[in-house]
This record gives sequence, C-alpha cells and structure tokens, in this order.
Amino acid sequence: MVKNMLSLAIQGMRRRKRQSMLIFFVLLISFAFAIMLLSYSSSISSTNSQLRLDTYGSWYGAITDGVNSDLEYLESTEWVEDIGTSVNYDIASVIIGDNIMGSLRLGTVDDSMLDMGITLESGRLPKASNEIAIESTELTELGLASASSITLRFTFYSESGEESTVLEKTYRIVGVIKQYTSLWDTDATLNEAILSEEGINELLAEAEESLGSKASVSPEYTYFFTVSSGYESTFESKANSYLWSVREGTNVRYVQVNSVISMEAEEAQLNTFYVWLVLAVTLLAVVMIYILQMQSDVKKIVRLRSIGSTKGQVRLLILMEALMLCVPALLLGTLLGLLGIKALLGLSVYSGSVNIAVSLPWNYLLTSATVWIVGVLLVRMLTIQVALATPLTGRMGMQRKKSNFYSKFRRVLIMLMAILLSMSTLFTIVNVAEPLNNYQEWTSKWSYCFYPAYRHNNIAVYLDDSILSEISSTPGVTDVVAFSSFYSVTTSDDSEAKRVNVIVMDYEDVARFLDVSEVDELSYENGESVIAQNIEDESYIPETGDTITVNIDYANSMAVYDYALNEDSTDLVSISVNIASSQTVPTLFDTLPYTMEFISDTYGIAGNPEAIFGSSYVICSRTLLQNILNEIPEGTIWEIFDGGAMFYHGQSEAKYYQALVYTDTNAENLATDTAMSNILKLTKDQTNYIQDSYYYKLNSRREINYANAQVYQQSINHDCCEWHVHSDCGAADSCEHSEA
Repeated sequence: MVKNMLSLAIQGMRRRKRQSMLIFFVLLISFAFAIMLLSYSSSISSTNSQLRLDTYGSWYGAITDGVNSDLEYLESTEWVEDIGTSVNYDIASVIIGDNIMGSLRLGTVDDSMLDMGITLESGRLPKASNEIAIESTELTELGLASASSITLRFTFYSESGEESTVLEKTYRIVGVIKQYTSLWDTDATLNEAILSEEGINELLAEAEESLGSKASVSPEYTYFFTVSSGYESTFESKANSYLWSVREGTNVRYVQVNSVISMEAEEAQLNTFYVWLVLAVTLLAVVMIYILQMQSDVKKIVRLRSIGSTKGQVRLLILMEALMLCVPALLLGTLLGLLGIKALLGLSVYSGSVNIAVSLPWNYLLTSATVWIVGVLLVRMLTIQVALATPLTGRMGMQRKKSNFYSKFRRVLIMLMAILLSMSTLFTIVNVAEPLNNYQEWTSKWSYCFYPAYRHNNIAVYLDDSILSEISSTPGVTDVVAFSSFYSVTTSDDSEAKRVNVIVMDYEDVARFLDVSEVDELSYENGESVIAQNIEDESYIPETGDTITVNIDYANSMAVYDYALNEDSTDLVSISVNIASSQTVPTLFDTLPYTMEFISDTYGIAGNPEAIFGSSYVICSRTLLQNILNEIPEGTIWEIFDGGAMFYHGQSEAKYYQALVYTDTNAENLATDTAMSNILKLTKDQTNYIQDSYYYKLNSRREINYANAQVYQQSINHDCCEWHVHSDCGAADSCEHSEA
C-alpha cells in the first residue's frame, strides 16, 4: 500500500506542478532565510573572535620590566597555561644611502608569542643572525615595503659611559609582522623589529670587541601569559599581591591585563527575542502558503474519500506529499543558507584581511528545523481534519460557515505576519542604529596618509598629478584627498592682522568635511573666494561676504610670528579674496584639520594647531596658491614658517604635498602592496631639485580603523554590553573594564 500511495503522491504533485513548485520554493527560501539569520550573528562572533586574537593578542596578562624571579613565579603558578617572552634591547637607526631615515625598536620574542598574538602577514621569524622580521607599518613608513634587506646602525656605550662604538649591519627581511605595537594596550615596550637570539648575541659580542669592555645594555623583559579559564580574576589578585611584595617603591606594581581579552569571556550571545522572532516569521511563512492552498486541498481530499480512500490512506498520502517537499527543501535550504551567509559575510566583514569563519549555532538550527517541520505537518493535519469533516456530496467544498472562518483566519494570519515583520524591522533599527553608526564612522575614516618621508634643509617634496592618479587607480583605493598647507598673516576689512593656517584643497574634497552650501564652486576653484574657519574668538571673527587679504612676505619668515607686515616691501605678496562662508565652531575638534584627523606634526599640522598656529583657518583652492606663486620670483626660497612644516623652494607650479587615502573595506593591505611601493619609489625623481634621498611613505591607520569597526559590527543583533574604543590606539574595552 505504501508503494501505491507513494506513486499516487508523485502523480498528484506532477499534476499540480505549479502549485507544488510554489510550495517547494516557499519552503526552501523560508528555511534558507532562517539559516542565514541565525548563522549571521554566530559567524560574525566567530570571525571577530579570531580578529581580536590577531589584533590584540590572546594573552591574558603581562608583567613588564620583568626579572628572572617573575618568570619563575609564573612558571610555578598552576593557573598559568603558557608564557611568552618579549625582550626589547634598544632603538636602532635605519640607514638608507648615507642618511638616517628613521628608527626601529628592536628585540627578540620566543615562539610562544606567535600563539599569543604576534601574527606574521608573510614569511617567518628570524632564525639566522643576519635575518630580521619587521612590522608592516614600519616598513611602509620607512619606504621599504618591497625591500628585501635593511641596514641598521647601532650605538653602544661602555659601562663607564666614556667609550662608544657605532656598528652598521645589513639584515635580510624574512618576515613581515602584522601591526600590533600601536594596538596592544600595555605599558611594555613592544618590538617593531625582531632579531634572532643568535643575531643579538653576535651583535653584542661585536660591540664588546670594539669597545674592549662590556657594553652597557639594559634589555627590558616582558612576560606575557595566559590563564586557565575561570581563574582570571583570582590570578590577577594573586599576581598583584606578588608584585606589591617584590617591587616596593617602584611604579610597576600591577600586572598588565589585556582589557580586550575580556570580550572573549563575555562573548556576545544571540538575542533570544531575535531568535524567536526569526522562528516565528519563518514558521508563519510556511503556514500561510499551506493555508492559502487549503481550499483546493480540501476538494482533493474529499474527492479521494468519495472514491473509497480510507482516512488512513488520505493521511498517509498527505504526509508523503509534505515530506517529499519538506526534506529536499530542508537539505537544499541548508546548503543555500550556508552559501548565502558566506556571501553576506564577504560583504560585511573585511575579507581582505580577516579569515571569514562560518559558524552554525546547531542548537538554534535544530530547534528551528524541528519547529519548522512540526509546523508544516500540523497545518497538513489541520487540512485533513477540515476535509474529513466535509460532506461527500454537493460541491465537495468547505461549508459556508467553515469557509467564512477560513477567510477570517487567513486575514488574521496576514495581519500577524505584517505585525511580526514590523516588529522585526523595528527591532533591527533600534538594535542596530548605534553600532551601525559607529561602524560606518570607523569604515569611513582614511586608511593611509601619503606624506613626505624626508626633507633636507626643510625642502618639501611635492605630489605630481600623475602620482595622485597612480594612487587613485591602485586596486582597493576608493578616494584620495590631496592637500597642501602654509602659514600666513591675513588682514580683514578693518586691517586687523591675524596669523592663520591656509589649507589648499579642491572643492569636492572640502565638501567631504565641511558645509559648502553657501560656497560657489566656480568662484572657489578660480581663487576668487575662500572659506574661513574660526574657533570662537571675539578678537577676530570675519563674516560671510567680507574681504580678507592673504599676505606673504617671502623674504621675512618671522612675519608669521610678529605680524610684522611691511606694506612697502617689494617682497610682499598680497591676494585679496571674498569670504564665501565664515564658519565659527565651538571647539578645536570641529575644525577642518581635526576632521581630517591629523594625528602627528609629521603631516604638516601639529597635534594642537590652536596652540601653535592660533585658532583661525583659511581654506582655498590651488588656483589661489598658484596666484601667490606667480608673484614670487622663480627659484626663491620661500620660508613660511621657521623650522616648521612647509617650504616652497623655487616652486613655480602649485602642487599638493600630502594625501589621505581611503580604501574599500575588502581591500588588501596597501602597506605591503607592490603597486604602492612602486608609486613610493617614483616620488624620488619627480622634480629636478629633489635628490634620491627624498621620497614619500605611507602612514597606516587601517588596522586600527578596521579593528574598531569589527567591534561595533559584532554588537549588531547581540545582547552585549557597550564597548568603549580608544581612538588614539584602537584598543577597545568593555564597560566593565573601562574605568581601569
């Protein structure tokens, strides 16, 4: 009988091909939908968990300025699972050609540090004495992203301090370390470059041979360690008691705790309300498709009963039809859901730098599958019961009373579906709004700053338009904001002198940071109008429509300090322009320089421009700068700010000298990109008066931005506490630890 009923079920489905395909499609999509929604948060959590380990390290704590007794204490404590040692020796100068082009904090690490978070982007740790591994961001800043070797200069002193020796050694770069020194929240001195133990010993032996005595070297030991789960707080208290007893009178009396590792212990759990909401929507979609088909199903069952089919045969037939649609939909829906979640994760996480981990919460998925199948079978059984209660004579359809009830029930289901969808939408908006806003903020920040690496006698290097075009066309780069800046004395309509920072930038780039609704683009680009920005200051707040004069005394660099403008000077260039928009902001953090996040005076504008340059800014186009240059004799050394950020030496064409580089979230790391390295190399020969030692380099904030963005992304659709993110270093800690 079973075989016959199976054959009958297959024939029936073939006759109702369109109806069967519709039901199968709804079943397939509904279960795939459940798989994706329930797996997304779990997968995000797993992916971010690995990201945290790669970015902030898996170590629980660290003892800085360590000694042998500290190591013995950790080794003798049963709760300590693993110990990694990092030793910092000193700073070595980087030699390129005949010039010192930067420095590196240098030391050694053991193999355990690889398990605790020092991640290699490529290569390996050094083994031989002539090998070295260097942090990727440091290679970039030194302009050595594609270099195979590096020359370091070491200065050693004798113990008496009376003798010194200088050694230069060339090392083969065998490993590129993922950025970690600016991300790990610890007071330890972390190594930007790592040598082998053999390399350090050989270097010290050579220094002592040259000095003829023992070299004065004070290595700094830091012991990183992990703790057995559940004993973290207990061990922290015990370790602090130990340090208080052995380090009386010193500042290092507390164990350093990795504030970010607490995220692992408090890993966000999927919101229970959200889980049941997903299940309800999924189940309701299945119920509705069968309810909509109930009228025709009742007629089919009544016909079968009228030709002699028993109730048992009818139930078996309907059950077989349901299972023949459910089982394939369940299997294919799972596969489709897995493919969908992987594609969704590829769009929403940084696949260029993070390994995507698809995680399935089997407890929720099995519950979802069980509820889903039970829901389907219950609806089918309901259909059978309605059909069995229908007379076998007449129209063989539901009676009017039941038909009316069925119609009302269908309307209730539609209303319920609308309510659940509205609730899920509202829940998502409310729950996602804040973390999504923070996520977008971090992903919208610039990833790299392209800036001069070296100046001889403060001669600036410039970016040709061809170089900017090369950067813009590099894979992964979404935008490039180029700019220049110089310092000037301005006079307003009442001739009051004011020292300002003049920022040169294209109109479309200014629009990224400021409100330009009052500014005529053509007038701005033609150098006829400028934008004034001031921190509230009663002494000088120009208004929109005023005329302001930019004054450059190119023979007197002290004029920018003293406002000592000699209007009769033959070396004075004065350009009068209209103020298209005067923007008074309450604090320094609302000004354009801070909006662009200049975090170092290396970039031209120092960390506190208000204290150094005053509180006023003039933002203009390159045309206005060109008008100034046209008035200055070619070849003139124009010293705008004594010992400071910007010099024009014989520059006849206005050019930009810095650029902020924005990248796509899935872009590869430009710090080790070969194309970008070639662009950096091109800047060496861009003008006749720039020697080979002048070049550009890339400052990277990519890892900091992406790590913080992932923290906020993880909180979407989760029950978790608020994360506080340190904007200076990128480390994040939970609200439970933020005070510490």
